[in-house]
Amino acid sequence: MQIEFEFEMNDWMAFQKHYLVNSKVYKQSKLIVTLLMPATFLVLILINLEKKGTNELIILSVMGSIFSLIWILFYPKFQMKKTLQKMQKMIDEGNNKAILGKHGVELTDEGIIHTEPHAVNKINWNGIVKIDETLDYYFLYNTAISAIIIPKLKVKDQLLKLDEVLKSHIKVDNHDPSNF
Repeated sequence: MQIEFEFEMNDWMAFQKHYLVNSKVYKQSKLIVTLLMPATFLVLILINLEKKGTNELIILSVMGSIFSLIWILFYPKFQMKKTLQKMQKMIDEGNNKAILGKHGVELTDEGIIHTEPHAVNKINWNGIVKIDETLDYYFLYNTAISAIIIPKLKVKDQLLKLDEVLKSHIKVDNHDPSNF
């Protein structure tokens, strides 16, 4: 089976977002930073417990609680947005002709032949370490941090056959279209 599609920056960024959302390291970092601010307010309140009057302490506690709640609710989304914007800038500052453009994916009995504008890569089926499926993409990981990205909308006429071939060759750990 062979498919071809135009690979664009939004496809690359979808993979970056998917990777971050599922990265243990990123999740841990986000949790630490998200909880750091409320913990700082709590420490400040405890330090001022003896120094302030009851009214001042109540006002400080309410303000700290409100700010902490706002921080917990909105900072993770802000952090994700900023991280993706930085990735976009890093990608934009270089020459990406080798990544963007016409891609081809040929699925054979032996593996996958992935054709990019300036390269052809052959990966045996056992070289695909993981497959993630979202509503819009297949991510065929050949390492922990890189994948062949197949945008479903761009191959929709061949989607059922593609799904069948992938399922027949790859043991799927995370084959859930609702996980994105």
